[in-house]
Amino acid sequence: MTYEEVKIIFEDIKSLWDKWAPSEYEAKVWHEYISVYDYESARAAIKSVYSEQVRFTVKPPLGKIRGRIATFQPRRTAPQAEPVLHYTIECTEHKVMKGQKTDYYIGREDELPDEDTGKRWAEGKRQAMVNRFGGEWITIWYSKGANQ
Repeated sequence: MTYEEVKIIFEDIKSLWDKWAPSEYEAKVWHEYISVYDYESARAAIKSVYSEQVRFTVKPPLGKIRGRIATFQPRRTAPQAEPVLHYTIECTEHKVMKGQKTDYYIGREDELPDEDTGKRWAEGKRQAMVNRFGGEWITIWYSKGANQ
């Protein structure tokens, strides 16, 4: 929402709750909270909250308005990236489990941990496989950003 649209929305709120005299700080908080939403959703939500009030309050209910804006505004979803193979744990010596592999994925390349953290996680998973099934298990580590 542009700064001008935020000002219009804020003036609408002040005209609906005409006895409300926000402090400078309170007005700044309202501007920050409302500016992240789109203009049409904010206007519709404010009108909806105002029309549903059983008893009229001096101060507009910010939480209720923010919640209502969320219902009017279409949900934004992050683009889904292909998962990146991070490491594989493979059994090298076991009478039944030999050759068994378990792959561990991370959601996106930018979510990969630093190498030390990733190797610590992988070692924990490898040790869990040893404890659970016995035998020898190895970790095949894929470098950061390597997509398999």
